[in-house]
Amino acid sequence: MKSLSRLLLLVVACVAWAKSAAAAPPMTHALVHIKNESAAYATFYYSWGGKWKSEVIQKGGSLALSYPYDNNEKHSPTLVVRIDIDTQGRHIVEYTLAKGAAPDDSSPRFGCKYTIKQIPGTDTRFLEATSPKAQVNVFDKDSYIPTVYN
Repeated sequence: MKSLSRLLLLVVACVAWAKSAAAAPPMTHALVHIKNESAAYATFYYSWGGKWKSEVIQKGGSLALSYPYDNNEKHSPTLVVRIDIDTQGRHIVEYTLAKGAAPDDSSPRFGCKYTIKQIPGTDTRFLEATSPKAQVNVFDKDSYIPTVYN
């Protein structure tokens, strides 16, 4: 009797898992969310594999960056970002960021999340990974403002 109960429980669990997997939307974009919690607006420069763009993120504001996948290949170029980490002067730092798969270009439930934070009592900001799969890698501590082609 115990074996039958366990088998029945296993079958129910497998059916539930199959239904949830079938209901999951297809992942069509690489997605990153960036929130600005620093004391000043942030001009944010980014490149998905070569072409630079810029966005301004207001204090308390956020930005979603996405890259559509080609066909069924869930791959996107490296996402490189540059921000001015000095709110009173200029010090550009370049980072590479991990991206997360998403079913669209802005869904808040998907992608990797990052926050621009400020060291208390200073003019210095930093970029912090704030979701489990997010990863911030400093690539160049003394970078420059890129030529921007929006």
